[in-house]
Amino acid sequence: VGKKVPVELVRAGKAKTVGLVLEEFPDETVRVAGEAAEEGSELGLTVADITPTLQEQLRLEISRGGAIKDIDRGGAAERAGRAPGDVILGLNGKAITSARDFATQVRNVKAGGMLRLQILRDRGRLFVAMPKP
Repeated sequence: VGKKVPVELVRAGKAKTVGLVLEEFPDETVRVAGEAAEEGSELGLTVADITPTLQEQLRLEISRGGAIKDIDRGGAAERAGRAPGDVILGLNGKAITSARDFATQVRNVKAGGMLRLQILRDRGRLFVAMPKP
């Protein structure tokens, strides 16, 4: 992590060596899952703050919101079609500014209540509704 390594690519029979630097996913993540009772949710996802590094990795033009880092198999988020790399821009009409902001807003919705998410995926915006477990 953080070191430049050579990677050889072959395209149309021609080899080319490029330098690649791998970076860790940002440390500022918030788990929003059933086993973390203090989060008050069973969404089954981990959300990270959008850092400059993550902005570059995901080719984002925005710097606010919460990037979905991980999805639990079979969890509510996976069933609703969420995927790692999706960026949560809004929840129930309110802008999401960070991973912690998303977790706080989710906690404010009662179990069985509707979570209306505004998602950025591949430069397109999706609006998804899912019940809070």
